[in-house]
Amino acid sequence: MKFLLLGALLCLLAEVVLWWPHTPEPREQWLQTIPAGATYRLADGRTGVTPAQMPAGKLSSTPEGSIQLDRFGYVSESVEYTKEPVRLRLSPLGWVVWHGPLWLGLAAVTAAWRLRQRGQEEVRTVGPYRIHEQVGRGASAEVYRASDRKGQLLALKWLFEHSGGTEEFTNRFQREAEICARLNHPGIVRVHAWGEQDGRLWMAQDWIDGPTLEQRPGPLKPDQLVRLISSILQALDYAHQAGVIHRDLKPSNILLRADGSPVIADFGLARSAHYATITKTETTLGTPTYMPPEQILGQGSDPRSDLYSLGCMMFWLWLGKLPFLGSDPIKTLLAHLHDPVPVMPSQPEGLAQLITEMLSKERESRPASAREVLARLQQLPG
Repeated sequence: MKFLLLGALLCLLAEVVLWWPHTPEPREQWLQTIPAGATYRLADGRTGVTPAQMPAGKLSSTPEGSIQLDRFGYVSESVEYTKEPVRLRLSPLGWVVWHGPLWLGLAAVTAAWRLRQRGQEEVRTVGPYRIHEQVGRGASAEVYRASDRKGQLLALKWLFEHSGGTEEFTNRFQREAEICARLNHPGIVRVHAWGEQDGRLWMAQDWIDGPTLEQRPGPLKPDQLVRLISSILQALDYAHQAGVIHRDLKPSNILLRADGSPVIADFGLARSAHYATITKTETTLGTPTYMPPEQILGQGSDPRSDLYSLGCMMFWLWLGKLPFLGSDPIKTLLAHLHDPVPVMPSQPEGLAQLITEMLSKERESRPASAREVLARLQQLPG
């Protein structure tokens, strides 16, 4: 607004200067009018265009009204030579021609500024990020496609106001942001920034332009399954080596890039060794269909808990159904605790045995690490 006011004042100043009568110089320089370009006609018929000098010896004999001054955009004048200045004034046509563009330009700048201000008011921003459109919505948060000042696309997770109302949830959110910010692996979604706006917590993270694993058509062939799970295991092993346990692995938390490579997202329930004392007791959190027995019983989690959830995912991806599923969430949790692992195809040799071990009720009976599971997958025939 300050620049527009300054521009308007400058335009007004220009109007005063240009509208003010222009005067030629007296004596010999009398016809050097400003602005130049006025046509003069003397009594003896001689004509010319200013600036010009009056002919020597003719000044005193110039009759009244014998000098005609004409210039486009100005009022024509018939004058005599005196020491008084001759005043040329703009005609209405001259005002439009010489000054109209000036004011039209100012009007255009003002209109553009107003449109820009209106556009900025309509654009929603969270922190330093511009919101584009909503791409997801859950029980506790909305996910938007956003961009930073450089135009880089990001996924912005914005929690509902009621979700951040408890200290526990705020601590969990902060934990997720800090954990993801220090994990640097191509198979893990990276967090760029986080904060709070309008009483709602937000987090900006990598934009993955692709579906989730849950949206991928299945079931998968064994060789496809091995390639996909191997990539997930590499990222999972990196997180475990950094002391981070996901605690909520499921297909909807695995994003797929354009080339089909998986990326682990949503560390909202993640547990880090750094935060081992954040609460005195474990809380039963997670998704029932992929939850390990020890997490159901509140006995704590370790890397083998993630391997159990990954085993459930492998079963679902391979056979198109879940290994443990009840008619309601409670019965599903009971199935995890008591039901045996369903029978799987015997081929390829070793795959069913590996998944069965990953789905063991006792974590001591599961593979010790993601690295071990990866090594066994790579040893499968075919």
